[in-house]
Amino acid sequence: MTGIDGLKNFLDASVSAYHATYELVKMLAAAGYTQLHEHEEWNLVRGGKYYMVRGGTTMLGRAVLKFFPKTMKSLKYPENVIMVTGSCGKGSTTKLITEVLERAGMKVCCNRDGANQWEGVATTIMNQTKGDTVQADALVLEVDERYLKLVIRFLRPKYLVINNITRDQPPRQGDYDIVYGEIMKGIAPDTHLIVNGDDPILRKFSLSHRGPITYFGIEKTKNSYEWMDDIKDYLYCPKCGH
Repeated sequence: MTGIDGLKNFLDASVSAYHATYELVKMLAAAGYTQLHEHEEWNLVRGGKYYMVRGGTTMLGRAVLKFFPKTMKSLKYPENVIMVTGSCGKGSTTKLITEVLERAGMKVCCNRDGANQWEGVATTIMNQTKGDTVQADALVLEVDERYLKLVIRFLRPKYLVINNITRDQPPRQGDYDIVYGEIMKGIAPDTHLIVNGDDPILRKFSLSHRGPITYFGIEKTKNSYEWMDDIKDYLYCPKCGH
């Protein structure tokens, strides 16, 4: 096969970005390259040949949700389902919770790659499923604040961590009160909320949610301050007015 023929075959097989990635992986493996996984320790050897694949985090879930919409509801999930949402820091918080649980000896299913819309969440779950059972002691899932209401169509969390609401991505989110309303649409009455008590906006959840709420925050230190000139969203607590 000539170089031109090989290129033609590659282009013919690469009908999408996913197919092109698959074809490249086959070529690299055939050439003796070793695949590295992002979340594993790398033992590299000088002169070695390696490659890493990122992506592939939504296609499976998209197909399942479109063609087999009842599948996600029919799965057997672990008792501990934790979701993390909010404007900023969802990924970091999700990874912190996952590491704590794994250090405690639990097997955790987590969307570590940050695919936090409902197709990505579904892909994460399906990749960890054998038969009709999710093979994990706990699910820890980062969920986009706009997609929480869609994810709970097939999976309700036992715990929902809400870290903050800010003026993030104004063209998509609009206003922080809109984001608050979108998150409320994804909260079941019996969900246990774990909320950042240092964010005044999040105090609104205690006015609307009748289920259990646990607050977390940072203690005052010598470096703490009472006022921030660059905070223009909620200057006062919507519950007590202070």
